[in-house]
Amino acid sequence: MLNQASLTIMIFRDTVTPVIKVNAPAENLLVNRSSVLITGTVSEPAGTLTINGAPVTIGPDGGFSVTLGLEEGRNTFELVFGDAAGNVVSAVRHVVLDTLPPMLKVDAPAAGAATNGSTVTAAGGIEPGSEFTINGRYYTIAGAAFSAVLELAEGENVFVFCARDRAGNRNTTSARVLRDSIAPALNVSSPAEGARFNTTPVAVTGTTEGNASVKINGKMCENLNGAFFANVSVHEGTNTISVDVWDALLNLASRTVTVIVDTSAPALSIAGPANNTLTNQTSAVISGQTEPGATVLVAGRNASVNAQGRFFLEVPLESEGQNVIDVVARDGLFNTASVRMVVRRDTVVGYNLSGPQDGQKVKTKNVTVYGKAEPGATVLIAGVRVPLGADGSFGLTVPLEYGANTITVLISDTAGNSEGLSLGLTRLRPSGGASGPVPPGMLLAGALAVIAVAAAAGLYLRRRKSR
Repeated sequence: MLNQASLTIMIFRDTVTPVIKVNAPAENLLVNRSSVLITGTVSEPAGTLTINGAPVTIGPDGGFSVTLGLEEGRNTFELVFGDAAGNVVSAVRHVVLDTLPPMLKVDAPAAGAATNGSTVTAAGGIEPGSEFTINGRYYTIAGAAFSAVLELAEGENVFVFCARDRAGNRNTTSARVLRDSIAPALNVSSPAEGARFNTTPVAVTGTTEGNASVKINGKMCENLNGAFFANVSVHEGTNTISVDVWDALLNLASRTVTVIVDTSAPALSIAGPANNTLTNQTSAVISGQTEPGATVLVAGRNASVNAQGRFFLEVPLESEGQNVIDVVARDGLFNTASVRMVVRRDTVVGYNLSGPQDGQKVKTKNVTVYGKAEPGATVLIAGVRVPLGADGSFGLTVPLEYGANTITVLISDTAGNSEGLSLGLTRLRPSGGASGPVPPGMLLAGALAVIAVAAAAGLYLRRRKSR
């Protein structure tokens, strides 16, 4: 009997290259994380997969997912897949790890910058290709340099500059800019506007900011912790004083003050009475003109001065004879002008009636009335004006009737004083024997002899007070 056995062997030929598909990462992916997720699929789940020689588990559906670490810079991942028949396929992925912040340099504005302008220019350098923002606002940058004009609010402004590269790394810096467009405070304490002075220089004082520069009438002035002082030369008349202060940012404040320098004595004139006036009054009204606003003293007494500067005051004439009166005008700056004047008081008529005596009895038919009066006086005897001699002597022969006779004498001086008197004379009739008129020659000779004797004897008695 022939025993037989048989065996059938099936051999499959597989020369088809398997397929590997890498879903992530994309080729040359740029990241800033220290690891990367690699995912994909292979055509035959029964095959083997390695990445950079390390085995990777394949899922039933042929999918794979693995997280691998990265080193700074360019990383290469080689994926190798082999099927059961020994067919092999490979794929390569490159991933770039960049964890360094992008270059960002702010050249302007400088740290702590200050300005009085409404804008500031920011400028600097940046890593090409990076996104760039200032305070969250995007700016398009071409190349490696940036420049932007930024608006400023009054006070402190903070600007945050941010660069973000393609890997997502950020570089942030900030700058503070102070905007001060407000002029420094300025107060001119003295002099006041419109102030008047009669001296030079004038002291100028005031206050401002402690670090401000001060210039008065174009000359620098020291600022002592916010207080300034300077003596400023001024001229007669109206002067304008200018004060300028400015801070470190050249913000300027200015003030002007007008002052008046008056070193001239006030005008002063006397309207009346005229100097050396003679009066028989016991007081005199002094009047005149000065500048408006001035005060006037007349003989030490305050005179009334109206808005136009006219003044008057009645002052007593204390003494018979010469009274010296000083008139002083003083303006608001104590500039003074003065006038000295004399008013002569004469309240007594100066005269002496030498003869005849009141009540005298005579035998002659004429009598001579004679005497002396003060210079310039007017003498009326029996209504007749009698001229005065150079020495003030006067005399007039008056006819008499028998019996009682009255002769009037009136003497007036230049001051307006006058005094009158009456002389009572009796002409006696002759007793026994014939009587006849006295020869004119003898009468005149007798009168002249009497006058001469009286003058020689100094019989002139002044009834005036000594002037």
